[in-house]
This record gives sequence, C-alpha cells and structure tokens, in this order.
Amino acid sequence: MTGTQTKREAVKQYIERLIIDGQLKIGQRLPSRNTLAAKQQMSLAPVRQAIHELTQEGVIRSEPGRRGLFVAKDIKGRPRKRTSVVVAYQSLDHVDAGAPNPLMSQLALNAMSIEAARRGETLRPMPYPPPNEEVGERSLLESIAEHGRAIFMGLDYIHWYEYLQSLGTQVVFLCRAEAPVGVNRVVWDVMEFQRLAVEHLVSLGHRRIGFIGETGSGGERSGAKFVAYFNALRDHGIISENDLVEPACGSQIEGYLAAKQLLARLDRRKWPTAIAADTDYKAIGVIAALKEAGLGIPADISVVGLDNRLVARANEMRVTTVGPNWKVLSQMLLDAIQSLSSEHPNQLISHWVQSELFIGESTAAPVAGNHP
Repeated sequence: MTGTQTKREAVKQYIERLIIDGQLKIGQRLPSRNTLAAKQQMSLAPVRQAIHELTQEGVIRSEPGRRGLFVAKDIKGRPRKRTSVVVAYQSLDHVDAGAPNPLMSQLALNAMSIEAARRGETLRPMPYPPPNEEVGERSLLESIAEHGRAIFMGLDYIHWYEYLQSLGTQVVFLCRAEAPVGVNRVVWDVMEFQRLAVEHLVSLGHRRIGFIGETGSGGERSGAKFVAYFNALRDHGIISENDLVEPACGSQIEGYLAAKQLLARLDRRKWPTAIAADTDYKAIGVIAALKEAGLGIPADISVVGLDNRLVARANEMRVTTVGPNWKVLSQMLLDAIQSLSSEHPNQLISHWVQSELFIGESTAAPVAGNHP
C-alpha cells in the first residue's frame, strides 16, 4: 500500500466516522475538500480519491443546483470490526524517555498476553520502528487503523492520538507520570517506586542509606529517582550525605563498578548500612561487589532494587524490589481498552499503577555491632 493509498483510506474512514457518529446526517453537506485536507494535514489528491470512492459507493452525492457534496445514506450498519488489540512496544534498540524501558515493556507485554488469552482477546504486538523510518511507521499506523484498538508503551506516537481518535480508534498509553493529562493513559510513577524502596529500608531501622543510580545531568543531581530518594530521607528527618551517593547509568556492571567505587573511597566506619539501587539490574551488580568485598547481604549491608523485574526473583539471592504488579498492570490496560470499546467510548481514562513492595532476601534490619 502506497503513502497516497494510506492517506486516502484515512480520509475515507474519517468521513465515515462523522456519519457513523451522527455528526453528519443524510442530506447534510460535507466539509469542503480544502477543509478536509487541512484537518488531515495532507494534500488534496488523497482527499479527492477518498471522495470519489465514497461517491462510487453511494455514501455521498452531489445535488443539482447546490454546491458541495452531501451525505446520501446512513452507514451505521458498517462499524469497524474490532478483532484484536495492537500493542506498540519498544524493542531493545529503541528507547523513549517517557516509556517503560524495552525490558520492562517486554514484561508488560508478556503479562498482557497471558491476561488476553484468559479473556479470549487477541494481541498483535508490533515493535516501534526505528526513528524516521516511514515504511515502518506507515505499517504500524495501518495496522492500528485496521483493528481499531491500540495500546502504546510510551509517548513516541502521541502526535497520532487525535488523528486515530478521529477514525474512531480506541487508544491507551502506558507511560510515566509526566504524560499529558488529555490522553487515555495508564501511568506509573518511578518516583513513587523509589520512595517506597527508601521507606522500606527506614522501616527496618536503617539511617545510613546509600544510593546507586542515575543522579541527573550536567553535574546536578536532578534525576527523578535520586530526587525521590533524597525527599524520602528528608521526610524522615535523615540528611542525605553526598558521600553515600554514587552515580551509575545502564546495566548490572555499572552497579557493580559503582558499588566498588563507593566502598573504596569511604572509611569502613562510614559505609552505609543499606543501598538503594535505581534498577534491579544495578542492585544485582551492587550485591556482587559487596560479596566480593567479603560483606554479607543483608547482614552487613541491605540492598533494594527497583522495577520488579524477573531478574530480581531469578537471581541467586532473591532481591527485594519495588515496582508494578505486572498481572494487575495488564488487567488495567485491557480493562481500559474494553471500557473505551463498549461502556464509555467518549470517557477520558487515567489510571495510576499502584507501587508494590516485593520483599526478598537482600534486606533486613541492621545488626547492632555487626556493621563493618
């Protein structure tokens, strides 16, 4: 299908949707070709083609002595069949700052697949195309327009929202808390995840709590998770000590190297009794570094991760972590799509994913007299 064909079909579906929704009734004049082209942000050529096809099908007609085109028949009996839900997700080579990262997207997708099978729904997973890859973008848009329901993981294609809605497509975004409020969304808050992780350590009696993770750019400690760590300590009257913070980006190895650096530059008497890592992978790296240094976890230093990834449960030591309950998250997403499809098609949906603490073997109360 060419780009012109795709645009023609989009205009055609837009006009049909106006009739199906009752915004245009039999005998009423259609918007002009120029208005339709401006509304759809395209040239006149696909608009003319769409109008020609609708005229051939008898949906619209011209009338002698009257300018313009008019609705010739009701097409309420032709609603689009919604057979499946398209899930647009991040592949490992595509990163959107407003989305779950690719590994977390995969966890969400796996949970949704299980829940969809239980409900008798069909999912059509489609990875985001590489940036500026027009053929891939067109294929994704065509599939969503065809099936009429879509869940986006992240905000890469939020600019499609109004357009897809104009076609009668139900769209829900899974995204972080900074997502716009004017879209259907299921939101998780990474700052809440980090706050709950620190709350857990404080509840165990820890006061010297370190942080290993992203701390922001340009030398300013402004990363969302770091800010949440800092605020959680402050709420309990604990002063965050710069010496207990070690920046780390990326993977397990980064967590490992950051933990080694933290231990190396501090006197043993000033080591933390607990460390909050900003991902489960970094937490596993931290644990490896602490064990290498001859420390017991959690006897000497407790470690908590973030995101509730499978690796936190599959590791040699089950890591305490905070994150979404993936089963509940998948239910929320599919419930949102179902609600839009049936009960409340015009309702704006905004659901927040509840943070949950999953206690493993890596955290415990500090042992008096047993701290290095």
